[in-house]
Amino acid sequence: MCSSLDRCKSGLAHENGVTLPGSGRKAGFFPQQGEGQRRRRPPLQRDRLVLDYLPEFVMVDERYKEITVRMLLNHTSGIPGTINKDSATAVKNRAFVQETLERLRTTSLVNDPGRISVYCNDGFTVALALVERVSGLSYADFVEQNIFSKLGMTNTSAYLKEGSANVARVYEGESEFPLPLEHLNALASGGIASAAVDLCKFGEIFQVGSMLTPAMLAEYTRAQYGPETVPAGAPLIDSGLGWDQVQVYKFRPLGVDVLAKSGRTLHYSAELYVAPRSASAWG
Repeated sequence: MCSSLDRCKSGLAHENGVTLPGSGRKAGFFPQQGEGQRRRRPPLQRDRLVLDYLPEFVMVDERYKEITVRMLLNHTSGIPGTINKDSATAVKNRAFVQETLERLRTTSLVNDPGRISVYCNDGFTVALALVERVSGLSYADFVEQNIFSKLGMTNTSAYLKEGSANVARVYEGESEFPLPLEHLNALASGGIASAAVDLCKFGEIFQVGSMLTPAMLAEYTRAQYGPETVPAGAPLIDSGLGWDQVQVYKFRPLGVDVLAKSGRTLHYSAELYVAPRSASAWG
């Protein structure tokens, strides 16, 4: 648990020992954080249609025209889930986003947009394409310039840092030789590599009285699951903008609000918990 950065530093992990989700890392946050970082270009509005920004986004199911930016981030778009082909490889596939958009052309939605929350990594990939289109930067450059550098996240990068010796390698069985590095081409849903201290730095922005305005904090920490996700009541997994849960159910009886995001890849896994009103973040 990291209730302050000083405490986090004593337990600094290898660069990829704790990583930022989606399928395995916390990258799912960064499309929605990037969405709030634009200044010189027209802002990306959460409730605008995806087609307004990305006209080449096409699906065989005509309901895709109703998908908004918000739906990509809170898992209510109706896009089925995850296109796994080349999402994780030993060699980077720089064309992954365009290949995903091409495969979605022949894909049908699993439900009407905005109605049901079903975890969807491909929604994050489409959101990545939006960030690149609106910002004019690659996703890797955008998150570095607008998030990582501004928060002092010096051990965080899209993909693993080239040539870095501070990477937790994975071994199979008793082998003395590590497996090839895992490259998450699905950058927005699992391709951000980080260290524990950086993860806490990111978590601190969601604490009351931090850099977010009260309105922004309320937006980023409220439940946004679809109204038909469960037949009655509230689901145990109450997703928000990028968050798996905006109120971890185990803490509800204690009256403590805890945000949670977790994920796993073939090689790595990570979890981030933030208690906005208790000045605590741990990963």
